[in-house]
Amino acid sequence: MRPFTLLTAGFFGWQAACAATLDGDAVRMCDRLLQVTPELQPSALIEASAADLDARRFAAVYSRFADRFEATLDDATKAEPAVARFLANVRAARLEPAAFDAAPSDDRTRETLFENTDQPIALACDALPRHAPDMVAVSLMTGWVRGQERLPELERRARRVVEQYRDHEALLRNGLPMWPWELWLNGKRLGRSDWEPLFRTQWVVLRPTAGVEIDARSRAEGDLEASIGIEPLGFVRYRTEDYASWWGASLLVTASTREGIGLGGLLRWNDYVLGVTHHESDSPAKSDGVFIFLGVDLYDLVNRKREDFAKWKDLQRQRVGKLLKGEEFR
Repeated sequence: MRPFTLLTAGFFGWQAACAATLDGDAVRMCDRLLQVTPELQPSALIEASAADLDARRFAAVYSRFADRFEATLDDATKAEPAVARFLANVRAARLEPAAFDAAPSDDRTRETLFENTDQPIALACDALPRHAPDMVAVSLMTGWVRGQERLPELERRARRVVEQYRDHEALLRNGLPMWPWELWLNGKRLGRSDWEPLFRTQWVVLRPTAGVEIDARSRAEGDLEASIGIEPLGFVRYRTEDYASWWGASLLVTASTREGIGLGGLLRWNDYVLGVTHHESDSPAKSDGVFIFLGVDLYDLVNRKREDFAKWKDLQRQRVGKLLKGEEFR
């Protein structure tokens, strides 16, 4: 048995509630079981098109379906606008597979082909034309073949959706955590299509940070000054596919009790934050100061509570103290 013949076995036994369906080689529509012209029966169409289906020559299949249906019509029926539109739709087969289904009306007095298109074809149940069962059979078979034609595309799309889900999970789980306003802003960059990849850069906007500042000009004044900072604007660039490693840079504004406002910038490497700030002195006796900023991300402190800031500050004080004394530390 050919692959496409195997696929059709389940299709012909499928029944959609209140819609026209194939029942073996007959058509069930308008609450009736209607016979189909032998050469247009689903089994006959599949047998005649088996080689083209296996070779995925779908244009030849659609053309054969249309030609067989047209051959059963008299000249007057062929000239009907609805029949001409039907033949054109089958031959072109550009519509979605679902467009070839026959949709029943709410009162079940008619079946409609191409319902959601610009030119639907309505078949009144109380006055079905002689060719109606053949038309519905060919339409349903065309829709089924369209589904097989699009199957690789749908499989690719499904794989892409899984990849997108994985990337979004990785970003949220492993990446630099985003404050609500950053999440909103970066969310605006998401693509409208499943095919568009997730961004590999992340905007940093008005991001609060905390840390200590060290006077870079004077070892004598090299004590630590706790400060609160804001990153007005910056970015992060992810280095790995799992969003677990990144680097970035931001503008930096800091505020400390003794030194006041500082302006500068910072570099970010994963969880490490290192910056430089300039503090303008308000006293003629004291020159402006340049400070090294060692930061910690406040998101972790506020939301994840990964470490205690006081302990972190004490650890940095010990490390800087050893550095100023020329001692090596690990």
